[in-house]
Amino acid sequence: MKFSSDFLRQSVRSRWNYVKVMLSFYGRFKVTLEISAMSCYFYIMIKRKISEGLSQKYKSRICHLDMHFQNIMIPLEGGSKMKIIEKIFDSVLLLQPDGREDSRGTMQVFFSEKTMVGLSVDFKITEQRIYRIPKRHTFFGIHYQTPEASKGKLISVVQGKALDYIVDLRPNSKTYKQYKSFELNEGAPLIVFIPAGFGHGFLTLEDNTIQFFALDADLDKNSSGIVNYKDLEIGLKLPVEDIIISDYDKNAD
Repeated sequence: MKFSSDFLRQSVRSRWNYVKVMLSFYGRFKVTLEISAMSCYFYIMIKRKISEGLSQKYKSRICHLDMHFQNIMIPLEGGSKMKIIEKIFDSVLLLQPDGREDSRGTMQVFFSEKTMVGLSVDFKITEQRIYRIPKRHTFFGIHYQTPEASKGKLISVVQGKALDYIVDLRPNSKTYKQYKSFELNEGAPLIVFIPAGFGHGFLTLEDNTIQFFALDADLDKNSSGIVNYKDLEIGLKLPVEDIIISDYDKNAD
């Protein structure tokens, strides 16, 4: 079903009536609608300026409409919803981001709180970092966040190529001190959500690799820790020997 401009003009006498007609219609029948640019404009206006004045009944329907708009607008723009590609140790998420491509280039959505909530992930960014790593075979790790202070972190590679290592450091886990690795690269961008309690290592495979890094807690001794990458129980295997590593990581306990 499609609303024409004539239908909107005939059916709606004011913005308030328009809101109630649209919300009642969607809330009652729950059908998929093809919406016009004009209704998109009103929707944005409603969310930003009018929602505080609506009754609770219509506020709840705005929430339903919000989900409805997300479902139909992203495909029309050529993007794809963020989805879980793989679950590692039943907790770490390898995600395919939302994105689109046109004549101007490409776009990927690195973080959406609403999407993370939809994936049942409680994570809000408080700090973001960009690591520009000039040399290949540079290694970081094994770093982790403590569950008492942090929910975890997000990692992605926006330029170059790297191997990402996930180590289960949860003492009561059946997979304690086991690890898995996978490649992150700019050609097929992926995002990794690493919950607190898991170790993380990162090895660049190309010069000038750029890593995007986000956390929900400031990095300090109260929220983070480190395990030596040569820990015999972990048995981490790197594909190269000539790594570049900091003294902090090299001399970790």
